[in-house]
Amino acid sequence: MTTSDARPTSASSAATPPIEAWLTPIVVAALARDLVSNVGTAMMYIVYYRHRWGTRPNTMDGPMTLTSFFSVRTLLFSIAWSLLFGLSYREWPALRRLTDRASGMAGVGILYGTLLWALMHFAIFPHKLGETPEEVLGWLSYCLLTGLPVVWAVRRFSPLAPSRPIFARTAGSPESGRRQIMSGIAIAVPALLCLYWLTTPGAGFLMILALFVGLGAIGVLAIATSLILGGIWTRFGLPGLLVVRLSPLLLAAAGAWSLFGR
Repeated sequence: MTTSDARPTSASSAATPPIEAWLTPIVVAALARDLVSNVGTAMMYIVYYRHRWGTRPNTMDGPMTLTSFFSVRTLLFSIAWSLLFGLSYREWPALRRLTDRASGMAGVGILYGTLLWALMHFAIFPHKLGETPEEVLGWLSYCLLTGLPVVWAVRRFSPLAPSRPIFARTAGSPESGRRQIMSGIAIAVPALLCLYWLTTPGAGFLMILALFVGLGAIGVLAIATSLILGGIWTRFGLPGLLVVRLSPLLLAAAGAWSLFGR
């Protein structure tokens, strides 16, 4: 004779998946942070040194490249930061509600990156504040290249159901394709003007600001290219739309590697 398990299931256990289910978002967040932070930080410092001194920053192995920051230690830190936020996201419903919107997710990512920067700067590897531009670069690298990727990845791949996408994509139509093309052209023009302005001699005083203005303009151009190409493919019903949407990212990665990876 068999008996059924009559133990009641608590509301918390039914609403919150077990800890094993959070391994995927934590691993994805760690890999995303390691890639984005290492490549992005190297690019930030290379552009800053080129803009200010016309040279590259040096490392123990020679001039800095896009792969200079990759190491076992950075991967371990990526796992630690992702594990810390993943467990916090699992245990605090208020944190999940706060990151439901894009603005809340960005704010949490910036705040989390700031806390990690302060922890690294004053507790784990304490040292005095250095030159202001480089300290700003270090803080921004944690906010933009550590906090945001970790928060996005944990939220995006969390085992909570149903899935809660921030941006819902609707089925394309010829009219929506035309709107995408017009939107892409509208945001591409000021981005091109911004890049042209940065190449003029009078823009040298921008220092650090020039780096982020330039990277922002390049990002806007990538978005504009994706909108224009995606709009053309949507309007005329052409195949291969996913590849077209990813092509600006692939082109940007190839261009960044040709400029900074040598």
